[in-house]
Amino acid sequence: SSDLIQHLRHPVSMAAADADRRRLLLVGDVEGNLPKLYQQVEAQQKKVGQFDALLAVGAYLPGIGEGSKEAAAGFAEYASGAKKAPIDTYFIDSKSAAFLQVAPDGKQVCERVNFLGGFGVCEIKGLKVAYLSGSYDPAVYQQTGANFVGSAYTSSAIKQLLKLAKEQGSPIDILLTAEWPKGLEERLIESEKPKDPDGQPIPWDKVSSQPIAELCAALEPRYHVFGTGDIFYQRSPFQTKEA
Repeated sequence: SSDLIQHLRHPVSMAAADADRRRLLLVGDVEGNLPKLYQQVEAQQKKVGQFDALLAVGAYLPGIGEGSKEAAAGFAEYASGAKKAPIDTYFIDSKSAAFLQVAPDGKQVCERVNFLGGFGVCEIKGLKVAYLSGSYDPAVYQQTGANFVGSAYTSSAIKQLLKLAKEQGSPIDILLTAEWPKGLEERLIESEKPKDPDGQPIPWDKVSSQPIAELCAALEPRYHVFGTGDIFYQRSPFQTKEA
């Protein structure tokens, strides 16, 4: 997708609290197309040098629909070990209920490719990373007794993630979510607002979530990386209410 290519064309350098530089690649909805993804990674690394890691948000695993069989076949080449990923990869996933049920605490899919899990806080290359897989469904968000219903996160998952972050104390360097925070386009002049490359209206109700906006405001990460929407967008810096 254009989202995949554009993200890979915008390598990002980030700094941890100790000022050590980290060079990361960020990517949106891969949808299982690992051959295309890693071809882009190899091209970038040949052009500008090695990166420390790749962080993937949105739908990383193969889905259904047009092109899904080809994507699943390409994904299987890496999962089986027939092909090797050229970079340490850490991903969340927005759609796979099976992965969230089988591996809520994460798992290594294959060499150098790691599913982070449903939610949590971890260290990646010296950076403190908070993450949340899944997507928002208002019909189940307030349901009790489960962190996820299918591929939808509940308020329980959000509360536990906030608790984990608070227990660890130090600031969050990066927050990974599948969805945009609701209201991201507000208080921006027209020229700075996200725009669909084809000139179509952005379906905010489908790509953004109020719980994600509240999560970002509570965690106050240095960077918030999110997928969905098939758009590359980098918001200008801003301060939270507590900053």
